[in-house]
Amino acid sequence: MKIRIYIIHAIFIEYFNFRFTAFAPMPRYMGKPIKKAVFYELLVDIKQSNLCCFKEDFLPDINVVSAPIFSSDGSISTVISLLGNSKETPVNATSIYVQAVQKASVEATRKIAGYSTGIGN
Repeated sequence: MKIRIYIIHAIFIEYFNFRFTAFAPMPRYMGKPIKKAVFYELLVDIKQSNLCCFKEDFLPDINVVSAPIFSSDGSISTVISLLGNSKETPVNATSIYVQAVQKASVEATRKIAGYSTGIGN
C-alpha cells in the first residue's frame, strides 16, 4: 500500500510541476517580452559575457547591472550588482555604469582568484 501511495504521489508531483512550469509566463528582458528559446540563448550569452543587465524587467523604474566574481577554482564566488533609477542608469554596453561593474568584477576576481576573466581588461 505504501509503495502505491509513493508512486501516485511521485506521478502527481511530476504532473503538477510540468503543468505549472511548461505554461508559466516568461520574464521580460530589456523591456520586451521573450520566448523560452530566446531566454535560454540569453542565458548562454550571459555566461559567456559575464554580465547580466535588466531594464525595468522585474522592478518598475529600476535598471540592474550584475557581474560575477570568481573564486580560485573558477566557480562564482559572489556577484556585484548595481541598481539605479531607469532614467539615470542606462544599461547598454557603452554605459559608464555597465563598464564600472565589469571593471569591479574583473579587479575583484584578479585579487581573489589571481587571474582575469578576460572581460573588461
